[in-house]
Amino acid sequence: MTWGRRSLPLALVVATLVSGCAQGAPPTLTPARPVASGEATTPEDGFPTPAPGGGPGNEETRQGRGAKAPVSTAELVALGAELTAALERGDVEQWLALTTLTGAAAQQQRDWFAGVQAVPMQVREMHPTWVLERDVDGEVHGPRVEFAFRHQVAGADVHPAVELYELTLERVGTDGPYRVVEVSGSDDLDSSYPQLWDLGPIEVVETEHTVLIAEPGTGVEELAGALEDGAAAVLEAFPVEGVGRMSVTVVDEALVATVYQESEEGTYAGFVVPVLASPQVDTGAGLPDLRTDDLIGARLVIEQAYAEDEWDVFDGPDGGSPVMRHEGLHLAMTLRHPDDLPPRWAVEGFASWFEVIGDPAVLSAQENWYRVLTDPGGLPDALPPSDYHEFFSDLDEDDPDLVELAYLEAANVFLYAEATYGTDVTQDLGDALHTHDVWLEDEEQLDELVHDHLGVDLDDFEDGYVDWVHDTYGE
Repeated sequence: MTWGRRSLPLALVVATLVSGCAQGAPPTLTPARPVASGEATTPEDGFPTPAPGGGPGNEETRQGRGAKAPVSTAELVALGAELTAALERGDVEQWLALTTLTGAAAQQQRDWFAGVQAVPMQVREMHPTWVLERDVDGEVHGPRVEFAFRHQVAGADVHPAVELYELTLERVGTDGPYRVVEVSGSDDLDSSYPQLWDLGPIEVVETEHTVLIAEPGTGVEELAGALEDGAAAVLEAFPVEGVGRMSVTVVDEALVATVYQESEEGTYAGFVVPVLASPQVDTGAGLPDLRTDDLIGARLVIEQAYAEDEWDVFDGPDGGSPVMRHEGLHLAMTLRHPDDLPPRWAVEGFASWFEVIGDPAVLSAQENWYRVLTDPGGLPDALPPSDYHEFFSDLDEDDPDLVELAYLEAANVFLYAEATYGTDVTQDLGDALHTHDVWLEDEEQLDELVHDHLGVDLDDFEDGYVDWVHDTYGE
């Protein structure tokens, strides 16, 4: 599951500011599950290679993608150990010596190696986890092996994260060792591929509460203070045990559409995606078993131009970057409550509320944008939808304004709670709502949760919210 922030043209923000009817930073949209980022290619030997980040159209699973190839487990484990040793030593020549790659393919690996060395990590390991048969016209041409890059971003990951690759191997000579002849990203939905280090050279800027990963020469360091302040505000209000900072990929809109296999350029200004976490690796007679135990980490992606423009429009708002506050809160809630599926109005409303309360100008923009999109006769008579598909009612593109209203009205739920019960109670309520699972728990349990925090039942809370909106925005 990912959470994302939907982008609108900045010109609309500027126009509404000039006219005295300021638009708030646009709302958040949960992207669809990952889709393929390109078509499959066919090398000269005719064997189809998965497109980078191939998507869910592939019905195969890690357990069902073909038979195991006749390859020695011991050899694969030894290769994984050699790759890990190169990573631990920071020796790119040792790494490349384990491949037969040349030209652009070798340069891509040099860039990748430099990137994962530049990101501060406590763990860098490569483990073979699954073996696939590479069958061309009935002949086995060498194994295709899923390798897990197990890595732990310092301060951001409680447990090492897992990114999956597929390495095609061939023997050197008749009975020589296996060497890597091709590298591609795994097409598993939980592969965490691609990261920015897979796509070319990167630069890294570290602050107290962020690890910023960007393309070289983008000037991301000029945005670092805004992102730092936003992340710090989140982690101060909602601390995550063992997490002192956030891993943030800061890229242009084209790369936002590529990282994590997003499909349409210009759709999202930011989003959060969980990644598998592996607290330990079990070894034995077979291939290593990367234990995940249903644990996750999280990565955050922000469009740089959007964050810069937003920062300029609001003239360096208090509380840090608004988009960082929004997405950072999603990240904190993902890590604090990884196993639950809260009502969608709680997920998006809580993040949108925290986004706008950092600075009065940002809050005023949110309020004025709501007035633009609604009228006194169209004010709500109930809480926003709890169901994912009902909330994102513009998925069919029938009326894009409906989802924007859903975000604004969800934020209003928490603005009402703050006005009525105070900031501290609102923070506790929003956090507690993220412990509720709409699939496993019924409305009676949600009612009890609300009553425990507010002293009123869900119906009374809903009635109070509706009255507050009508009193605030009605004629």
